[in-house]
Amino acid sequence: MTFRSKIDWWLAAIMLVVIAASLATVIAASHGRSNGGLLTAAAVFVIGTVLPAWLLLSTAYTVESEVLIVRSGPIRQRIPPDQISDISPSSNPVSSPALSLDRLEIHHGQKRTLVSPKDKQGFIKAIRDAQRALGMV
Repeated sequence: MTFRSKIDWWLAAIMLVVIAASLATVIAASHGRSNGGLLTAAAVFVIGTVLPAWLLLSTAYTVESEVLIVRSGPIRQRIPPDQISDISPSSNPVSSPALSLDRLEIHHGQKRTLVSPKDKQGFIKAIRDAQRALGMV
């Protein structure tokens, strides 16, 4: 079962401003005649448009019977449910595959992963169901 990330309005607004500014840079550079300017504009476009759009569209968490897959842009993390010892609410602002500060902190082994599923209760239930299927709960 796949759970989309909750997206805070302010983060979406920042990303949309970055995308708009990047597109404006590309448009402005396309009116010039410099190849260097176009190359710079292309780099700005990729970093300022493609990456934020990729993050907004791809951040999700898939709970399967033997693995939790955390996806956010280029990041892929696989967490076996049998390694998850605790899931607790968090608003830790540290960088993570979460698009909201309304987060869950997943404790697994010596690591912690922050996620922000829209349906937190459904997400926790899916993890617990996967753990039950593995004979943990």
